[in-house]
Amino acid sequence: MKNFGFSFLLVFTASWAQAQSFVDTGLEARSCGGRISCGPIQVTEQDRRVRPAIEQPRANAPTMGLCGSMLPSGLDYQARTGETVCGGAQVSRTRLPIPVDQDKKDRADQILASANDDLSKRTRAQELLRTPLEWKQNFDIAMNETWSYTAIEGDFGGPAETYVTTCARSRTEEYFVTEDIMKDECAEWRTEEAPAPRPTYSAPTSGGTSSGGSSSGAPRRDDSDRMRGTSRPEIQQRSRDNYDRIKQRRNSSSYVLVPERTIAQSRTCVRYRRVKVGERQVSRTRSLAPLVGACTALRGTWRTYPVVKTGSRACAPQKVSVNVSFAKDPSWTPSNPQYLDILPNKFDLLPGESETMNLRVNDGPSRTLTASLNLQNAWNRYEVQVSPQHQACSMEPKQINVSVHTLERIKRRAPNPFALPEGREPLVGLDDKGRPRALTLIDQARSLRLDASQNSRRFSIIESLGTSEAGGSQAYWVGTQFRMTLYRVDDWGRKFAVTLPNSFTTNATDVFDNEMQMSLGGQGGMDRLYRPAGPLQFLFGSLYSHFGVELSPNTNYVLEVKAAQREFPFYESTCRSGDVTCGSEGARDEMFSESIEIPFKTKETNRSWLKWLKDLQIVIF
Repeated sequence: MKNFGFSFLLVFTASWAQAQSFVDTGLEARSCGGRISCGPIQVTEQDRRVRPAIEQPRANAPTMGLCGSMLPSGLDYQARTGETVCGGAQVSRTRLPIPVDQDKKDRADQILASANDDLSKRTRAQELLRTPLEWKQNFDIAMNETWSYTAIEGDFGGPAETYVTTCARSRTEEYFVTEDIMKDECAEWRTEEAPAPRPTYSAPTSGGTSSGGSSSGAPRRDDSDRMRGTSRPEIQQRSRDNYDRIKQRRNSSSYVLVPERTIAQSRTCVRYRRVKVGERQVSRTRSLAPLVGACTALRGTWRTYPVVKTGSRACAPQKVSVNVSFAKDPSWTPSNPQYLDILPNKFDLLPGESETMNLRVNDGPSRTLTASLNLQNAWNRYEVQVSPQHQACSMEPKQINVSVHTLERIKRRAPNPFALPEGREPLVGLDDKGRPRALTLIDQARSLRLDASQNSRRFSIIESLGTSEAGGSQAYWVGTQFRMTLYRVDDWGRKFAVTLPNSFTTNATDVFDNEMQMSLGGQGGMDRLYRPAGPLQFLFGSLYSHFGVELSPNTNYVLEVKAAQREFPFYESTCRSGDVTCGSEGARDEMFSESIEIPFKTKETNRSWLKWLKDLQIVIF
């Protein structure tokens, strides 16, 4: 480094592209000796060389891709075609009962009424009523093509060369400081006196007179002090006297007072102070200004090399046509003991029933095409077959066939056969208490019940099935049982029952074609809807059911209608006794279908104080 009068020697390592180290013995001796330590030499100026442009090679002839077009220019050198990958697609479709061809229905009824052989005419009627069920779905599925090709890349990873750049080196210096050596000593003591001894009584260890005296050990010490300067005869006489006293004490039962030993005083330090007891030298370090200047370093030269890469592009959509068909069971004929005339195809859905069919092609990107069909809310057990199961994804259109085989009917609770009339309000009229007078619904299952009851009279096989359900000698599918409950809805959307659940049957309603009108006030043989529900019913019992709920003005209500199809061998029935009202069995809520809710709001009217109490539902009658 010219400014500092020395130069750097760069040592190139295997990882010079990531970390470069430098060693300079002159610099180490001059600037980094003694107490000054230096860090490694680092290049501070980045390599700012411009990457030369690379001209990519071109193929001698265009290459045709799997998508049916030439690969992009510049991405086709030594190209090798790869594969096509298709994504996924799905569609949902709702299956409803097959629409009835009335002409075929009339012709089938004529056949059943004219022929003498029951099995023969039922077979011809089935052949007339059998309807193919199939549909076709076309998919345009996204498809991509991949291929490999050779490209030229470059970097500065070639043979090393020297170049002049800017380097820096950090420095630290060690120095010493004097520190005082301190210690803690007590500045104030507290003396604690021992407690005064308490007199204790103990039996003497040697004999004595009844008047008391000291123990045998104590007089011995006192006598020894007195015997100093005494003649020998006197000492002998005192010894005989002491012996007599000891002998007397041993025979005495008196106690003597023995004082306790005095406990020594103790001291406790209550305050300390810091005092200096000496000095010591402590080492410290500090940073010095770094050395910065020109240096010679190593760097790689420019090089180029071939790299195999993968190209991808979108193709035209893969055309897939899926044919879904419900296969006919050849064993499903009137000669089959389980055959039912109301299910001529075996896979038929009845009024109120529906299924959701989810058709899917591929769950995700794949080189092959695979179709699957899933039926939700199924009323039958099905077996699905797909042919072919796997096909390569390519530009050619694909055809997939999905065949659904019906195994058997699933016995479950019946659906709700009622529907709201289109273009009209279902609730008709208001009485003097602001309550709807009648309800209009569409009974979608009426024709089904008529056909079933008619067939039950014609054919013994149906009669036996009906008898097992109804428990009577004549099988006749009675009207649909339904249950209505009135709820009040508060401002938070919560529902509170206003009336008791009322059971009705379609036999007690006025029917116009499939339209059903029922009185909500008890006329025409119908039970009364507006029987109150609440805690008072436990107080008044059956008398409470004769009261009538009066609706509150300007209030939201919901009329809930549930249904249960009875006496069908393929439904869970609420009534096995054949009774219209089912008796106590009518309380089996689990047999009723999902509810149809009919919301309405009462009008604002002038209320008396008594009716105002009713609105608060304090008094209900």
